[in-house]
Amino acid sequence: IKTKIGVVVMSREEFLTKYWRYYLNIENSVIDLEKYITFDKRNYSCFSDEFIKVIQVICSEIDVIAKLITSKDNMDGYKKFLINDDKYNKIKESKTELQFHKAIVLSPFEFIDLVAGLNWWGDYNKIKHNRQKDDNFTKANLYNVLTSLAALYFLECFYYHNNYFDAENRNNDSMPRPKSKLFNSISNIKDNVVESLEGIVYAEWDD
Repeated sequence: IKTKIGVVVMSREEFLTKYWRYYLNIENSVIDLEKYITFDKRNYSCFSDEFIKVIQVICSEIDVIAKLITSKDNMDGYKKFLINDDKYNKIKESKTELQFHKAIVLSPFEFIDLVAGLNWWGDYNKIKHNRQKDDNFTKANLYNVLTSLAALYFLECFYYHNNYFDAENRNNDSMPRPKSKLFNSISNIKDNVVESLEGIVYAEWDD
């Protein structure tokens, strides 16, 4: 399956190799952080130099994926597309849970609109451009790390689902593989794959 994005024609295999594999690499870096700080709401405000680095990597890739999806070149353009496009506008109401931490539910695009900015994106820009002012470096905290990573996860999963999933093909993944080790499925994208001791089973369901 190939999909045309602007002037780029990209197969599913290319997307998985050039984008999803990098996402999993970033995700593994975030998972490693739990060696030092427990992923718990009580730790949301904890900040560190390592979080500065991780947030900048995550949000830089969000910029890359958002350009790929929307063919726009800034957050205002990204937001307008995501709000108005029939295939992507469900991202606003979508949620996910952390695996093994189900008390943490993330909805990174819940407050997306054409006027206000997304708080985690605004915090990223303050960290990137004005870290010394008003203790902006403290915005490199656990909450923003997890929320921005969830945003990247949503964008990549929506892109994959909208471009490569064919509901008529029973042996076709609705979500990119390998699966995320950190996040459960997204509320508005059904995961049609069930993994069992016998192997992978493709569930039958109607959209």
